[in-house]
Amino acid sequence: MHADAGRFSGHDMPNGMMTTTPDAFAPWVLRPLGAISETVLRARGAEVLRHLVRLGVDASCGNRIAEAVTILDQVSRDELVPSVDNIAANQLIIAAMRAIYEAVIIVDARLRDSPQSHLFTNDRLRSLVKGALQSGASDAAANRRFEAFFAALLVTGGFTVQSAEPDWRIQYFDETLGIAVKRLNASTTDAAQNLLRNGARQIKRQSLRGIVVLNVERLIHELPGGLDAAEYGVLFNEKLRGLQEQFDHLARYPSLIALVLTGLAARWTFPIRATAGLLWSTPFQCIGFSDIEPAERFEEFFVRQFAPRFRNAINSFERIVGPAPSL
Repeated sequence: MHADAGRFSGHDMPNGMMTTTPDAFAPWVLRPLGAISETVLRARGAEVLRHLVRLGVDASCGNRIAEAVTILDQVSRDELVPSVDNIAANQLIIAAMRAIYEAVIIVDARLRDSPQSHLFTNDRLRSLVKGALQSGASDAAANRRFEAFFAALLVTGGFTVQSAEPDWRIQYFDETLGIAVKRLNASTTDAAQNLLRNGARQIKRQSLRGIVVLNVERLIHELPGGLDAAEYGVLFNEKLRGLQEQFDHLARYPSLIALVLTGLAARWTFPIRATAGLLWSTPFQCIGFSDIEPAERFEEFFVRQFAPRFRNAINSFERIVGPAPSL
């Protein structure tokens, strides 16, 4: 860490992964991020803890970041080793890596010399250390972390973000858009439908138009590994097939102009039984309603501005996560 910068040091990494489309459930385009380093993330976790202490964040309620650092320390000493036969250990290591990865992005947004650093209050930062390392089906701290994580990527991508109902607001041409951020807690289309409807109602209550951002990690994690982009898209779209039936219903909310589906996808691979590799990616898809918002405006904003900025924000943090691990 450079003391004068007050943020996170790092080094270059390969390009990240991103998907965008103006058409509902069109194929996703995948760009592999590559694996991340447990050694580098352990060091980043220690940096996060020092920053939180300096910022006055109370971690007395529990400290999942400290737990994550301890787990990755065990990995570096081969006391905890991912294996094809130990699913519980594999999931625990990914949860530790995810906790630190998200925390770095959120804390970095707080430390930026920017008028928007105030968005990431100590109350929001406290969600980084609260709750279980492996989030359960109903986890308020996890919901707040995802809200902060998405806002941090927007800020990093150069958007001016306001903290206001429904969750955040950004500028869209000559109007202000409301952003309702939701985290899917159950891998059913009914759960997703309820979240999308609730998000649309939140936006409508503010007399705004807007977008619903849906974290679909639970669905992503159920997909098999080793897929190419076309196969990935087909299987993911099949997972959300029931949502297509809800689009007519969602179109009744003229306030809702688009959906954003995203989430962190992490999966162990074992090309040789005794060795492990970790695939780490952030799939992303925009879905527009052409009967509500002209396709040209959707293309101009979501495809040419929103998506590239989001992608660039993810890419800017590749220096944080380090080279591919040798486990």
